[in-house]
Amino acid sequence: MNIRLIYATNSGGSQEAGKIISDVLTSAGHVVTLKRANEASAEDLATPDVVILGSCTWERLDEKKQLLEGQLQEHMFAFAQSLAGKTFPQQRFAVYGLGDSSYTIFCGAADRLEELVASVQGQQVGPTLRVDGFFFHLDENQQKVRAWAEGLGKALKKA
Repeated sequence: MNIRLIYATNSGGSQEAGKIISDVLTSAGHVVTLKRANEASAEDLATPDVVILGSCTWERLDEKKQLLEGQLQEHMFAFAQSLAGKTFPQQRFAVYGLGDSSYTIFCGAADRLEELVASVQGQQVGPTLRVDGFFFHLDENQQKVRAWAEGLGKALKKA
C-alpha cells in the first residue's frame, strides 16, 4: 500500500515517532512517504491508500489573544485549516498524537486530528495512538509506537 504520513513537531518527537511508524510499515511491504505538515497540501490526501496524521500537542493564541491549551502544533493547525470545506470520503486515515499528562488537556492534538478526519469525511482505521512524554520514557514510548504501527499494518492487510 501507498501510505502518506504527515506530521508536525516542535522538539522532534512526532517526527521520530513518524520514522518508527514508517520503518515498521516499510518492513511490512508498504511504501511510506513522510511529509512535514508545513509542506503538505490537500492533494497529499487524495492519492495514497492511507494517510497517517501525527502532531504534538501545543498551546496557541486564538484571535482574541487567549491561550488555548491542547491544540495542534502550528503547522498542523495551518494544514488543518487549509482543508476547510474539502472532503475525502473514500480516504482512510490513522492518527497519532504526542502529549504530556501533566497538562490539563492530555494529547489534545490527537483529539483535534480525529475531529479533522471526521470533518473531511474520512474513515479512521484503528485506534488513535496517544503517547505521554515521548522523550521522558523514550525506550517505552518507542516500543509503544512500534506496537501501534504493527497493529495498524495488520489492520490494513485485513481491509
